Amino acid sequence: MPKAPNNSDTYSRSTRGGTATTKSQPDMLDTLVTWLFRLITFPLWLITVVFNQMLTPGAAGSSFLGKCVFIFLTVLSSDSYWQMLFEIGRASCRERV
Repeated sequence: MPKAPNNSDTYSRSTRGGTATTKSQPDMLDTLVTWLFRLITFPLWLITVVFNQMLTPGAAGSSFLGKCVFIFLTVLSSDSYWQMLFEIGRASCRERV
């Protein structure tokens, strides 16, 4: 008794002229082009994801960016205070010598 062909690897789709049978598994060239495209566009995708996190109100990225800006500006504004303390300390060390 002959065995029926296995059609699990193919599927039919209707076209205007009839039906066309194509493979359901992608071929090597299709996979290579897809991977190459993803590799080339990865840096752009990463930048857009980061900007999306930074610019969406209430997102974790915008909260983190706000905290970093606050800490940077706090350190920047206290710079003159630390310079004054170190200048006084340096002056008192000179008096001892």
